[in-house]
Amino acid sequence: LINKVIEDLKSRGLEEQFILKEVAKKHGVNRLTLGRRWRGVTGPRDAGHASRQALNPQQELELV
Repeated sequence: LINKVIEDLKSRGLEEQFILKEVAKKHGVNRLTLGRRWRGVTGPRDAGHASRQALNPQQELELV
């Protein structure tokens, strides 16, 4: 859901101003999480999990 909100924010024009607190409330997402994602401080959880996997998905299939 937050990824959709981020894409919505990116698609807005440079002249269009917004307040993250209001956007977060409108979409029902956590303001702090939205702010960190918007600034690029953190990324989606699945990206972090993938980097810690010992095997990639293809290797897992071959092993099975």
